[in-house]
Amino acid sequence: MKYSYYLIDAFTSQPFQGAPIAVFPEAKSLSDSQMQMIARELNQAETVFILPGDNVHASEIRIFAPQSELGFSVHPVIAASYALFKDKKISTGENKLKISLGTINVHVSEKEKIQFSINAETKMDDFVPSARELGEILHLNENDIDLLRYKAMISVCGESFLIVPVKSRVQLDKAHFSEEKWTMSFVATLARQILLFCENKEDQNIDFNARLFGKGIAYNEDPPIGTSIPAFGNYIFSEMKDGVHTAILQRGGDGRRVSVIEVEVNKKQGEILDIKVGGHAVMTGEGCIYLD
Repeated sequence: MKYSYYLIDAFTSQPFQGAPIAVFPEAKSLSDSQMQMIARELNQAETVFILPGDNVHASEIRIFAPQSELGFSVHPVIAASYALFKDKKISTGENKLKISLGTINVHVSEKEKIQFSINAETKMDDFVPSARELGEILHLNENDIDLLRYKAMISVCGESFLIVPVKSRVQLDKAHFSEEKWTMSFVATLARQILLFCENKEDQNIDFNARLFGKGIAYNEDPPIGTSIPAFGNYIFSEMKDGVHTAILQRGGDGRRVSVIEVEVNKKQGEILDIKVGGHAVMTGEGCIYLD
């Protein structure tokens, strides 16, 4: 039997940028083991399988990495929502999708920007290594860490990340991760990975550049940062006054794939009510898998 799939680049409106995701729009007859086998065969970072919804949800989506099923991941939600919109299974406005962890609310704008809400407990913690130790973990000088406008902190929104500000794109690009120094540090038990960021002073449409570091990320890799964005939104807006605040982040550039991600934080009475992550997507190809 033939199963068709789309290849969709998430968090970009330009083909061959962003993060490539495989999406199977008609997967209801596939077993769990077949989904895992397909994800392993395609070997994308994530492969999404779309199943029929119910009275509440427009569709159900299941997300597989090559090794195992994932409960949630940001890029596949954007890619699956885009596929559903193009196939006219969801429309502009609010839509509900089912994932293994529950319901996710997806909004599609008239300009086809996809945005979804993260409803998770948020927390901030300034119990982090010194600038000197952070520099050793990232192969940077301690003076490269930007402690005038920001400070390094652990931010939690579903998952925990160590957020580290640097002074410019120069430090962002030259940093590389020392697994030995990370493993020796107490912070390795408190945070999943490091999100390094700096202010973008070159493009008025981009607020920050960011890059992810951690175990399993190779020296020259610049992996997708979507999973860390809710934690970054919590970090960057936690001290802001009440209201709706937005920031645009760019991952990549200078010959590397570019992702553009929007984070929106709604605060009321000093508390974060919700965090939204959004961006565009583009279809770059189609294919099919044959199963007996």
